[in-house]
Amino acid sequence: DGTLAEVSGNVGDACGCSLVGGTVIVRGNAGNQVAIHAGGGLVVVLGRAGDFVGQGLAGADAFIRSKVGNSAGYGMVAGTLLLGNGAGENMGHKMRGGVLYVRGDVASVSADVRKVRMKDADFMRVGLLLARVGIKSDGKDFRAYRSRAEKG
Repeated sequence: DGTLAEVSGNVGDACGCSLVGGTVIVRGNAGNQVAIHAGGGLVVVLGRAGDFVGQGLAGADAFIRSKVGNSAGYGMVAGTLLLGNGAGENMGHKMRGGVLYVRGDVASVSADVRKVRMKDADFMRVGLLLARVGIKSDGKDFRAYRSRAEKG
């Protein structure tokens, strides 16, 4: 749906928890577990976020503009996690589906994910997600990671 929740400032843990539609925009920083188990919609944090961003992500899109903590994408099953400035340790641990797009340094990548070549559809997806939050980019400075369990 077209519901929009916008916060000017910081939020705590579990922002966008179990979101099924609409858009949440945080014009500040967020705590741990941003977009945990979100099945639809879009969660945007224009600052930093803590650990376990996108934990159990189940079909939603999430974008964190600045640095995120450890275990980003933990247990993801579907959806898109777009990280604009790198990630901490153990990115993608227990990830089973969906895609992680990352720009910047990652402290360590879990053995559960693999880096994949960005295709035209990936560049388009990244560019469109960034355009939704007013950022122009062709996506060429991002890398893609998928679950080793997924084919292709």
